Formats: sequence, C-alpha cells, structure tokens
Amino acid sequence: MIPELRDKFNAEFRQQTYDAFIKDINDSYRHGMGFRVSETPLFLSDNLSRRLIEAAYDVFSVVQESDYKEKVRQAIPPGMSVANENEHTTFLQVDFAICKEKNGEFIPQLIELQGFPSLYCYQHYFDRKLREYFPIPEDFTPFFSGLDSDSYKEFLGKILLGDSDPENVVLLEIEPEKQKTRIDFYLCEEYYGIKAVCVTKVIHRGNKLYYRHEGREIPIERIYHRFIFDELIRSNIQTSFRWDDENLEVTWVGHPNWFFKISKYTLPLIESRYCPPCHFLKDQE
Repeated sequence: MIPELRDKFNAEFRQQTYDAFIKDINDSYRHGMGFRVSETPLFLSDNLSRRLIEAAYDVFSVVQESDYKEKVRQAIPPGMSVANENEHTTFLQVDFAICKEKNGEFIPQLIELQGFPSLYCYQHYFDRKLREYFPIPEDFTPFFSGLDSDSYKEFLGKILLGDSDPENVVLLEIEPEKQKTRIDFYLCEEYYGIKAVCVTKVIHRGNKLYYRHEGREIPIERIYHRFIFDELIRSNIQTSFRWDDENLEVTWVGHPNWFFKISKYTLPLIESRYCPPCHFLKDQE
C-alpha cells in the first residue's frame, strides 16, 4: 500500500462529504442503493498490484487445464442443468484478502472464485463518482490490461450485446426491482439499453422467448444471467420455459452452468500459495 496517499485521504475525509456522495447516487438512481457503501480506496503499490495479477492468473490456471471439465462434471445439482452450455465461462473473477506474511510483506489470499457476473456497471460508475467527491490522484486507475474508463465500458458492452439490438437483450433476475443490487441494473440500462426482466415475466412461444414492453412482445436473443438458481428453486418459482430445452433460440451471457462449476466446485481443485487449502466434505473421513 502507499501510506502517504492513505493518510491524505483519511485527513481530508468529512462525514458531510460522504453523506452528499451517497445522496447524489441515491437521488440519481431511484434510491437504488440497497447496500451500504463502506468501500474506501486501496492505493496499491506497483509491487502489490503485480502480486495480485500473478495470484489471479495462478488461480485461473486451474480452469484452463485440459481435464478441468471432467473434474467438475458432477458440479451441477440434479434438475438445475441448463441446455446449450458454451465452451467456457463468460465471467470469471476472484476476491482476495490482503494478508501479511511473517516477513511483513503483503500477500493476496483467495476468498472466493466466481463464474458469475459482479456489479460491472456500478463499479465503473462508482469510480467516476468517487473522484467527484474525494481526492483520488488522476494517475491512479482501477482498470487493468490497458483499459481505461471508456474502453472498459465499450468492452463490457460488446460482451453483453454481441451482435444483437439492445431491446433483444435482457438482464434476467428474480424481481429485479427488489434486489439490493438493483442500482447495477439501472446503470446497465442507462449504459447499454438492456432492460431488467423478471424470470416469471418471460413468455415462451415455439423455440423463442419474449418479454413485454409498452404493449409489445419483444423477442429475446441474449440473456444477461443475473439470478442465482438456488434462490429460484428455494422460492419454488415457476417459469414458462424449461431450462434443459435444447431447442430454445437464445444465448446465455454467461451460461448458468458455470456458476455451479466454478463458484461452487472449483476451490478444492486449486493448489496455489495464494489459496488456502480447501477440501470437499465428501473426501473427509
């Protein structure tokens, strides 16, 4: 970390500034902040940034192994497999804790590996809004791989939209207007024109899916998958279509099966200095 930047941020922090910051976000997006904003910037040194990148690639390498799919073929619970799985996950991210080694150096340690989207639009927006209210050096960036604010936004849009018109892409959730993460949905619509649709509102006709908007039935070509299957099953929510229907003409972004394979099944397969040992209960005596 960079202590002088941290000290400067702390010294200039004012509660009234934070309150104005939160009010601005809430007023701008239909009081969509369903969670507390307690994040504070981490001013990472070049050395720690490199270690985080190294740790991420170290963790990702297990998903790229030639026998990975065979290792995770039992990950999907009965009745939850979705048809037309793609060759690899669309979304892959890691959460790290920053720990201190015995020699006093900082080291990333894996908390969670996810084959599921995060708050990609909100995180982009949060960086811009944070800079309006707090002293963030201009030459510091939250983006990696040579991306900046504009190219990140453009890149994400290409992934979500593909070659489809925005009205033919939906963000699929369970009662999206009630989700704590709904601000991300509002931003996704603002950025890309993608509307949030409840899974129970999808219409199935023939080999196609539709949703209603302003009296029209609009075909769905791509689904930005944002709901958790566990919640769907636990709430006994019924849909108009079958998840295992191979004839549906729709593309999943990303495919639901990867949530189970990566998020629920991969941690015990990782052997890395950046990942604490993890085991399947079934393998423990």
